Amino acid sequence: MSFVDYDSRIEDHQCLLVLVKAIGPHTGSKLFGRVLERISRVRHTRHSQLGGRTVWLRYVKSYPTDASEWGDFQAHRRVLGLITVGKCQDQSGMEQLCHLHMSLQQQYPTAIDSRCLLFGMDTPSSPTDSSCTEDHDSSPEHSKWDMKVVSPLQGGDGALTNGYSPFTGKLRSTQCLVYPSLGQCEKLEHDVEDFAASLVWVLESRRLDRSLEKQDRCPLLKAPFESRDFVGLDTESRTFKKRCQGHLRKQVGDLSLQLGLPLEALVLYSEAADLLKGVPDWLWLAATYEAQVAASVALQYPGIATGALHRNASFPRTARTGVLQQQQSRSLPNGTEATEYKTAGRFLLTLEEMIERLKECSLHYSKYSHAAVIQMECNIKATRLLAQREKYLMASQFLQNATFMSIPLSRAEKVEWYASMARLYTEIGFHRKAAFHMRVAAIKYSSLQEGDAQQCYDLLLKCLEGFKIILDPSKVAKSKFNGWPQLHIQVLSDLIFTAKKMLNYPVAIRHTTFLLETMLYHLSCTEQKEVCSQLVELASQCEVIVPSGPLALPCGVLLPPVNLLHIPLVRSLVAQCPASQLRPQHKGVSVTDSPFIFSPHQRKGRRKTAGKMDFDWVQGEVCAVSMQLYNPLPVELRIQEMSLLVDGVPFECFPSSLELPAESSPYPVKLLGIARAAGELHILGYSTRVFGVTSHCRLRDLSWVRCANLSVEVVPALPQLEVTSSLPLATSFSTLGANIISNYALVLYAGESQVCQLTLTNPSSEPIESVEVSLLTKLEREWETFSWESEALWQQLPIAPHGGTAILTLQVHGQYAGTQGCTDTSKVLEAVVQLRYSGGPGLRAKYYRQCGISLSVEVLPSVLITKWDVLPAQVASQCYLVLDVLNGTEHEMELSYPEQKRMLIEPHDSCRIPVTVDRCPPPPAEPSSLALLEEACCAHLVDSVHLRWYLHGVEKNGKASITEIAWTPRMLDTILLSPLQWDISINNQPYRVEEEYVCTVGEPLSLNIIISNISEMSLRKLYLSIDGYQDRQNGTLSYRLDSKCALVGCDKVFIQELGPQEAYDHDFSMAFFLTGAYKLDLSCRTLDFQSLGSLSALAHNEGEATHIWKCSPSIQVMIVEEQSW
Repeated sequence: MSFVDYDSRIEDHQCLLVLVKAIGPHTGSKLFGRVLERISRVRHTRHSQLGGRTVWLRYVKSYPTDASEWGDFQAHRRVLGLITVGKCQDQSGMEQLCHLHMSLQQQYPTAIDSRCLLFGMDTPSSPTDSSCTEDHDSSPEHSKWDMKVVSPLQGGDGALTNGYSPFTGKLRSTQCLVYPSLGQCEKLEHDVEDFAASLVWVLESRRLDRSLEKQDRCPLLKAPFESRDFVGLDTESRTFKKRCQGHLRKQVGDLSLQLGLPLEALVLYSEAADLLKGVPDWLWLAATYEAQVAASVALQYPGIATGALHRNASFPRTARTGVLQQQQSRSLPNGTEATEYKTAGRFLLTLEEMIERLKECSLHYSKYSHAAVIQMECNIKATRLLAQREKYLMASQFLQNATFMSIPLSRAEKVEWYASMARLYTEIGFHRKAAFHMRVAAIKYSSLQEGDAQQCYDLLLKCLEGFKIILDPSKVAKSKFNGWPQLHIQVLSDLIFTAKKMLNYPVAIRHTTFLLETMLYHLSCTEQKEVCSQLVELASQCEVIVPSGPLALPCGVLLPPVNLLHIPLVRSLVAQCPASQLRPQHKGVSVTDSPFIFSPHQRKGRRKTAGKMDFDWVQGEVCAVSMQLYNPLPVELRIQEMSLLVDGVPFECFPSSLELPAESSPYPVKLLGIARAAGELHILGYSTRVFGVTSHCRLRDLSWVRCANLSVEVVPALPQLEVTSSLPLATSFSTLGANIISNYALVLYAGESQVCQLTLTNPSSEPIESVEVSLLTKLEREWETFSWESEALWQQLPIAPHGGTAILTLQVHGQYAGTQGCTDTSKVLEAVVQLRYSGGPGLRAKYYRQCGISLSVEVLPSVLITKWDVLPAQVASQCYLVLDVLNGTEHEMELSYPEQKRMLIEPHDSCRIPVTVDRCPPPPAEPSSLALLEEACCAHLVDSVHLRWYLHGVEKNGKASITEIAWTPRMLDTILLSPLQWDISINNQPYRVEEEYVCTVGEPLSLNIIISNISEMSLRKLYLSIDGYQDRQNGTLSYRLDSKCALVGCDKVFIQELGPQEAYDHDFSMAFFLTGAYKLDLSCRTLDFQSLGSLSALAHNEGEATHIWKCSPSIQVMIVEEQSW
């Protein structure tokens, strides 16, 4: 026998073999497959009349005719039943199928019964019209087979109703069952059960006949090749009779095992083994041992274990194979008595004994060259038995024996042999060996002239798992390589070659792309060049563009998409923030996340989720993503197309094409696009077209790129603004602000003013409906330097799109702070005019943009005030402001100051000018600081003092500023108008400063002092004092007047309170005893600090907070000798 059943199992010994075949030209594979699936549901039959024994059935679609000849040797090899499936629509078609069924039945004479299942006829034919009779040789005798056409839809009584005729003697009734269609054959399983029952009854009768045969006259059962070996033997010898009895016991045991009597079969096998050992008959002894193992398996592991059932994903897997673990039942099989089981226990084999028996079987089979197939199947059965028991290493030994066997096979049979060995190695968990045999099977199959490239490709696909080749790049381990790289390269090359042989270029391109992506760093430079050129060639031969998604193969396998993530290699991918002047901002967005606690680690802006950018893009404007590309290949890489992959909002991509040199360094690239709607835009990755292959590279697959997800908020459309001016451009950039679009320079003299016009242009498609102007500078009083009129700009809004303009007038004043020294260096003032503008949908969404124009103003010195002082004037309401003025320019300067006075000052020359100024009224009567008093005085002086200069050589003019002058408290006291008004009378005459008062020695000098509170606050605790001293006219002053004068009255008076607009009158007299020049200082001091109001900041005294008001100037009296007449 040359047929090897690679699917054989030890459980096949207890099954009845039924052949199911399709007949007729109209019977499609789909119909046959569905019918076979229905028939296969009937896996066993159970008969109560036979003690509830379970008889198992085994269905095959093809079986060699010579294999049934081994039925006497092993009963499970005999075809016992035949079922044919056909399709017809009329009577002639049915008769043709009946003849085909008869011819097929003649090829299998061992078949006990048969059924012809016909589908497609609407009405069944009469049984009498289609009956036919044919004689043929069945077994050694001739039997008459009657075919009766029966419809399962017919009613009636007798055999026609049940669909079967009873068996009588040697006659077998073959029936043709007609069904309208596959959907109207509810009784199909029932008919198959009846067919199985007929087989069981015939076999039971045979078993009983064989059991009752006389032992001394039993025939000699032989294997097909043993006929010539027994020629010339003594048939009357005792050894021959033992041989006959042993063969018969073994055959009866086979029938008993098939009919569900494993205990009885076990006893018969034991008796047969004892008889055959004494002959010795090694071939039949090996068959007996094999059957004994099958009987022990049937007793210890009841049920048929087949690989037809699919595993449920919720069931647990066993180690390595994933076969369901069979629960070993401790109960007895159905129909088995406990006493019988106990009696046969001594014949029951354990698993270790089964292994030893199977080894002996293989050893004995090896002694017969004609039993090579039997030996191989024995090893296969042992392999599957041990695999079910999870004895994988021991199973591999049996399978190794099978691989070492030498069986003459054709080239086509060798392909099947290698493929079957691969399946067996897979069952025991030896996946690498399974992959090796499957690859050899594919190679052998490709060498066949009639070989199909698709079949070869399918075989190669099956070996990938054993070689640890995963066609899904996302599941390929990145950290370490699993397997041998060169082996992977060779297998993938075989796949590519086979796909090209199939003329399936998309599949070949997919495998080539996978090879280049996953094995790039394992290929040599030469191999990389070859693979790249091969990929280009395949892409050119493919008539259509290969889709980037999964590819469906004819075998049902889906090839996952393969993207070239490393060609080119992207090291960084960063979404570009818009330029600072184009970056949209939202009104009312807080910088910090929490209003309670500040943390330096908190995030800024609106970036709250990983991958979310802290900037926004604008709808309808070009967006950019920057990348750095590497070319790891030794050839020039031409990227035909490269664009972004985005999601979330409609996005228009601008594909880029570029060429990278071989093994190039980082190459910067920007991918551009326009968002066509507002929303959150997710940047998923990028797409490339390289070597004719389109790849969609997603960030989640790029483990070396930091961020796996990028998202940018797209805001509604906003306008853009361009600003121009006629001013000269600056040579340097401003350090203020980050949204500057233009830098202009301006040169002014201190105090000079200039008007600048800024032209605002709208180049976008949205109108500018709102513009706000602000100033960013380091100056403390920027309004003194820059000023503009916002109302004039607002009147020009909205600025029309596509070129609309508006004018912003800006006035710049030159300010110079060099007033405290003789410095003549220039000073640069920097400021940024910020324009916040918005319009269109962005304005309604509360978004705006902000741009800045940098102005660099170089201020040259003009008038420098180097020294200054304040002196009392002749009038109490005025004071003198004395200034030392320096011409800091290179030109002659004309200076004009109050009272229409003019002065010419040479370059870098100085002069002193007095300026009469009205005193400053004190601020309101609230507590104030010295700084506020100084600010009030400065404001008064700026309004009162106007110093203008003219440079006729350069036609420049301006105004000198005194705002930077620092005033001391004494100066402020002089500048401020006193709240007390002094009215003095000497000898009943008003005191005049310009008059000279001369008295003789001893002449009384009467003084009348009236102080009035001209302020709006009450002055409390005033202390009026008259202090005199002698001016010796030599620079010395003498304050000791005790012996030089006499006072009549009080020179010191305490006033409790002096209300607003109230006056106090005080009189006293003095007489001088010595001649000379005397001066009287009149002063009034307050002791109540709180009553000073805003003047309290000027209070200065070491012991207490006081303030002194003096009458200025001092009263000067000349004392002369009395003249005698």
